[in-house]
Amino acid sequence: MEAGNYFDEASHERTGANILHLPRSVADSAKARGLEPEALQRLMFEWRGKLFDRRGGRVRPLLDDKVLADWNGLMIGALARAGAVLHEPRYLQAAREAAEFVLTKMTQDGRLLHRYRKATAGIPAFAEDYAFVANGLLQLYQADFNPRWLAEADRLAAELLRLFQRDNGLLYTQASDDPDAMIAPNTNLFDGAIPSANSAGAYALARLGALLQKQAYTDAAAKILKALGTRLTEMAVAHNYALLALEWLVLPVREVVVAGTREQAAHMLELLHGRFQPRTVIVLHEPGEAGEPIRKLVPFLTGQGPVEGKATAYVCENYTCQAPLTDLEKLKTSLG
Repeated sequence: MEAGNYFDEASHERTGANILHLPRSVADSAKARGLEPEALQRLMFEWRGKLFDRRGGRVRPLLDDKVLADWNGLMIGALARAGAVLHEPRYLQAAREAAEFVLTKMTQDGRLLHRYRKATAGIPAFAEDYAFVANGLLQLYQADFNPRWLAEADRLAAELLRLFQRDNGLLYTQASDDPDAMIAPNTNLFDGAIPSANSAGAYALARLGALLQKQAYTDAAAKILKALGTRLTEMAVAHNYALLALEWLVLPVREVVVAGTREQAAHMLELLHGRFQPRTVIVLHEPGEAGEPIRKLVPFLTGQGPVEGKATAYVCENYTCQAPLTDLEKLKTSLG
């Protein structure tokens, strides 16, 4: 470990110096000192303990330990997608736990709250919170096929429109009934390090509209993108996420229903998760009572059940379906 020698005794802060760092690998450092790497590792462990004790006598830096609904929405979607593609149950479990936290600890009377800290949630959620969490929950449904996540995404999408969409089509940052809303309404239009509420909202609404056959969602997404139309044309690079939503409205969209029990359908779902299909929604339709919740949400499942007791895939484009498939190789061919 190396560092500079400048230290302000009055403030107990290091100034004008580098933070302690390792300029070379442990193996190289050990060799230079005539030590085995394991021996140097043990010494470093002791040094870190002494440094930590010394650091404990100084003022700790400020800690940002708040939990935000919008950032968790992004994380839920990423973990769900990674868990499904990589077949990593830890990622899926982390996504489920985060979703459960947001829907319970950060929800009050059906309304999302923006921030959670020290066992207290507060601040009425912004448009970004609703849009990001709705997208995350939809992605989580596509990963583990628990209808609860889809139902919650549907509910949040409806609230997103009710609370944030104005007559010009755009989603504004604060809810229309927020008592602390600014005098001049604000809306975020550009995608930067994270998407804007308008882009993420349009993306969620376009996907949910296709899956749930809710034309109101599709129309609302189109209204948002129409309001962004000039910007999309002149500065497409500043609206990357909005372009994802636009694809759902102007290019073919595929719906794939896999009918059967989870055990029967596992091989088909694994195939679907392993393919990059940017404009595809996947539904698991379990027979009997187990499939009742999803049938209430997705109307086009009626009549799409297992064939001869086998897991069956229905590959549809804009709700026009091919013949049902029970063979995995034929499903691969159908997907292209």
